[in-house]
This record gives sequence, structure tokens and C-alpha cells, in this order.
Amino acid sequence: MVVDVGIGRVIRDHQARINSIDFSKDGELLLSSGDDERVYIYSCQHGTQVQASQCRKYGVESARFTHDPYSIIAASRNDFDHGIRYLSLHDNRYLRFFKGHTDRVVALEMSPKEDTFASASADDTVRLWDLRTTDCTGVIRFAGGRRAAIAFDLQGMVFAASGGGGQTKMYDVRAYEKGPFATFAPDAGGPIDFSSVKFSHDGKLMLLGTTQGRAPRAPWKTAAPEASLVGRLALPRAPRAPAQAQGRLPPRPPASAAGAPGRASCGTPASRGTQVLLLDAFSGALERVFSGHDNSRQLPLEPCFGPDAEYVLSGSEDGTVWRWRTATGEALPPLQGHTGPVGALKVNPTRMLLASACSALCLWLPQPPQQQLQQHMQQQHPTGMMG
Repeated sequence: MVVDVGIGRVIRDHQARINSIDFSKDGELLLSSGDDERVYIYSCQHGTQVQASQCRKYGVESARFTHDPYSIIAASRNDFDHGIRYLSLHDNRYLRFFKGHTDRVVALEMSPKEDTFASASADDTVRLWDLRTTDCTGVIRFAGGRRAAIAFDLQGMVFAASGGGGQTKMYDVRAYEKGPFATFAPDAGGPIDFSSVKFSHDGKLMLLGTTQGRAPRAPWKTAAPEASLVGRLALPRAPRAPAQAQGRLPPRPPASAAGAPGRASCGTPASRGTQVLLLDAFSGALERVFSGHDNSRQLPLEPCFGPDAEYVLSGSEDGTVWRWRTATGEALPPLQGHTGPVGALKVNPTRMLLASACSALCLWLPQPPQQQLQQHMQQQHPTGMMG
């Protein structure tokens, strides 16, 4: 089932770019960190601020909830310190400092099950940590001087580290010292700087965000515009057919369909300017390459899966949120409403709520049926004349 969504609330507490957002495990709280050295926590039920903190000395980015929703981990954002901080927002004090990286930390991810987390740095290393000790528990080294990204699957059993210009290494969390049990190297037409790695809810698909190039513009810019604050998002469906339940996707559309009018198609593995890669999480096969959105400045834009992985979403440099159908690569009209690049994007794990951020934070909600009908009629009869 597909429903219309619109912006339910715009929050402008930050005075600079929002560099990360995160939802608590239960979906009740939303965390944001910004280049203005501030951290905010919001209620997802009411859309209101419930906590605020300032990290003036070290700066803050890549903020993530721990299993205590009022204790977070965050990377420093300055030139003299590359540590990670464990911060209690109960009393606004640092609980622990994690040192070891020699360059900027570009990604942090918390294990969904344990008090462990991972960090990726511009020093070509990925490090594993435990909240209970300041000592690093493991180091993964990449070569190539390319941006890395990290992720845990939702069961906390598998850890993925992407780096080295194009490799994604898969580790058993319980035995990562034995090395990766699989290494994927999708052909994306050249070296890759990774912006993020995401697992689908069932762990069968992986989404690799990249910073590479600028894809061809889609026809949405010249077509009749959709209402600026309305788009479409997928609601969870009933259980899928057995073939899909095994993680199989329908065949890719034939090459002749790539130029079909009125839609932006997914790219091919060798196309430059590719942005978001979809992989089979078991075999590493490259299933889709999603493109069309703007990233000429090679920003680390964050893609994500929709609530049931039926859709893939990504921010864009032009302030829109792009959406594609996972199975076919078909691009839908982008969500509009931001005034700057949308670098952070997350779907709530328990609620029908999408959060996106530039310097402002937008919360997207399903529209009531009556509003959906009114919007449909406005699109069909823009002059207001019917008959």
C-alpha cells in the first residue's frame, strides 16, 4: 500500500548545517547534531524538543543514541582532537573518551544488541569499541585513502565495513578477529568514497551510499510540478511471496526501458555518477544502481530504505529527497521542501515517520485520507475547475 506524505513539522533550532540524525531504538526520540556545536533530542510523538546540549570545546558530529536514550556517543569536529565522546545528557557531562584515531572520524554506529560500537576515520581505519572501556577492541585497516562507512545488521550479528575505494568486508561480530567471512567489490565504474552502509530490515539487502559524481538530471524539472510538500512513501505490506522472501528480486528491466519518458531509471554498474548501490547481502551481487539526484559537490549524502524496503530514499544537493522503487529502480517525483543539501535522512524504526535534514529538520508524516483526496483533485484540476 502507498500513501501520500507531507511535512508535519519543520524544526529550525540549529543555526548551521545538521550533520547527523538518529532515532532511538524504540522510535520515541530523535537526535540531531549540527555544525553549530549543538545537540538536540526531540519527542517523535509530539515533535517537540525535550533536551539540548552544547559541545563548544570539541564540536560534534555523527551523534548516535546508545541503549540509554539520554546517553549518546559522538565524534569531535575540530582540527586538534579526533576522539569519540560518550556523553550523558542526564547531567550534561562526558562519561568516557575514546582515543586512537589520528584523523577525522567520519562515521559512528552503535550495535543494536550490545554495548559495542564502531567508528570509521579518514586515517584509513575502522575501529571497534566497548562503552565500558576506553581501550579499542579491534582495528580494520583499509588502503587507498578513500572515505569509509560502517554498519551493523539489525540482529547485531554481522558487521560491514566499506572502504579501500570499493570493498565491503563482512565480519561475524563474535569473531571479527578472524577476519572477514566475505568481501564484496561491486563494479561501480571506478574507486568509491562511501557515505554510508545500511542493511534492510530482514538483512537480505545492503544499501551503499557513495559521494561519486553527478548523475544525469531526470525529467522532473521540466514536468508539471507536484505540490511542493507532498510525496509518496510505502507503508509495510503483508508477507511477501516465497520467491521474494528468499531475498530474490525481479530481473532488471531491459536496456530499452532505460529511456522511457516520464521516469528516471536506475543506472548500470559501469555508469559514472552513480550514487546509491543496492547489493545482495549474502552474495554481494550488485542488484541496482540508483541515480538521478544531484551531488556535484560530492557530499556524503545519506540514503536509507523505506519502512519495508520497498523503496530507497536519498537526500540530494538541490534540497529534495529522492525515492526509487527497490525492485525496478523506477524514480518517483522527489519530496520538496528543503532549502539546502539534504545530508541526513532516517526512517523511524517503529512509527510512520521520516526525518530529513539540511540546516532545518523536517518531519514527514502520512496525510489523512481527506487531505490525500484534496491533493489528488488539485493535481488533476490545477485551476480549480471540475466538470
